[in-house]
Amino acid sequence: PPDGVSVYAYTDTLSGVAISVSQQPLPESSQGNTSQALADIAKNLNATTKLSGTDTEAYVGTNSKGPQSVVFTKNYLLILIKSQDKISDASWAQYIKTLR
Repeated sequence: PPDGVSVYAYTDTLSGVAISVSQQPLPESSQGNTSQALADIAKNLNATTKLSGTDTEAYVGTNSKGPQSVVFTKNYLLILIKSQDKISDASWAQYIKTLR
C-alpha cells in the first residue's frame, strides 16, 4: 500500500503440511528491544512456546484443532508463518534456519 507497510507473502509446504509465510519490516519502535517486542507480539498471537534449535528467537502457538502460528524476526523482518496442521518443533527449527 502507498501509505502503509508492505507485507510480502508466499505459500510453501513443510513436512507435507501447507504453510503460509508473511514478512514485513520490523517496526522501528521494536528495533531497540527486539526480544521484548517479539515476546509481546507472540503473546498477542497466543504463540507462547519458545522454539529451541533455531538461529533466532521464535515462538509457536498451536490451535486445539491442529493449525499453528510461528512468529520470529530475522534480518530486521517480522515473519509470521501459519500452518494448516501441526508440525514438529524440529521441522519448524530447521525451516527457520533455511530462511535468509
